[in-house]
Amino acid sequence: MDNYEAFKGFLDNEKFKYDEKQLGNGDWLVRIPQKIQNDVVVNVIFLLSKFKIKVAILGIATLKEEDKKLALYNLFNKFNMEYAFFKMFMRPDGEICVDADFALELIKGEFRPRELMSFAAMALNAVGKVYPDIIKIQSA
Repeated sequence: MDNYEAFKGFLDNEKFKYDEKQLGNGDWLVRIPQKIQNDVVVNVIFLLSKFKIKVAILGIATLKEEDKKLALYNLFNKFNMEYAFFKMFMRPDGEICVDADFALELIKGEFRPRELMSFAAMALNAVGKVYPDIIKIQSA
């Protein structure tokens, strides 16, 4: 069973609501909406390929004001130092995201989807902790 089939089976078994799409290169994208603080919904994206899995959290917030970006970059630096497995950054359009690689080579034996979901939950928890600071900068 490949990584995608194992992950899909886990999601179905646990009754997760998700969307999926196969890419032209055979990789799979899986999107799972999740709530963080104040009922804000973000999208947890899993990119599953044969040899690697990427996890991204999209839709955390958007910041367009140039004068607020320095404070946000300082917050990103603090976050990225504290949570070394995850990288918080801002896309050119101002969307704040988190990106991470799930290291398949560290897993002994077969891929276990529950461990991947625990990894994503840690990322969501980290985002939830810094979210009030993002909103404070955004609304200043």
